[in-house]
Amino acid sequence: MTAILTNELERWGDLSGVSPRDGRKAWLTYRQRLGFKSATALLTAPDSQPKTGKNAIPTYVLHLAPAGASGVDTCAFKTAGCEAACLNTAGRGRFDAVQRGRAVKTRFLAEHPRQFLAVLAAEIEAAVKRHGGQALFRLNGTSDLRWERFAPWLFDIEGAEFYDYTKYPKRPNLPSNYVLSYSVSERNDDEDVLRKLDHFGHVSVVVDTPAPSGGGVKLPLPTTYLGREACDGDETDDWRDRPGVVLLRVKGDGVGDESGFVRPTHA
Repeated sequence: MTAILTNELERWGDLSGVSPRDGRKAWLTYRQRLGFKSATALLTAPDSQPKTGKNAIPTYVLHLAPAGASGVDTCAFKTAGCEAACLNTAGRGRFDAVQRGRAVKTRFLAEHPRQFLAVLAAEIEAAVKRHGGQALFRLNGTSDLRWERFAPWLFDIEGAEFYDYTKYPKRPNLPSNYVLSYSVSERNDDEDVLRKLDHFGHVSVVVDTPAPSGGGVKLPLPTTYLGREACDGDETDDWRDRPGVVLLRVKGDGVGDESGFVRPTHA
């Protein structure tokens, strides 16, 4: 059975204490051992992300290999539906080199977590400074790890704000600058969706209105869902101050879903 990475990381104990310099040196050495010539940044910059590029606050994303694609499981509560519709292969993610890069990052985190987190913290601090004292971060761009459990000091970086999607049924005691939306899957009935909405404050729902392609017209989404106020999650990825139900148009491999992961647009 593939190990659940977030559980493994929580067993390491204190993962702080490595200098950024030593972390970057370890990251370079690790990549060179695998045939790479240089050490790339862990975080993807705002101008390389079409959707997060719409956010008002500059947003950086960490893309790891999802589920068990790297040999360690980064998504403890994955479902067949979400794996089939995963955005891991969207955009540049469809390229083999990008997939390999994400897998290498994930293995580095699993094998050398102190060094990985030292590099990550330094990149977050640099991004905040670069943007005048405020930047936004998604650490689970293609994963579902409990960062607040094994790397709580990341949330103490002044000027850094965080948000993510999660399938964990509960994530108590979150830092005040970390906002989560529960990601609805085929396992959730309507009553459970509303319970998760009350617990997290936000739920994200992939609905069967298709995303436009080839210059097509973007079809509108409803402003209510299951009797609660809803917003169009494709307008911006930063939904933290928007209505609690975040509706997302079905994209890519999610089109034609029969698992129940993609839900009716009007409910």
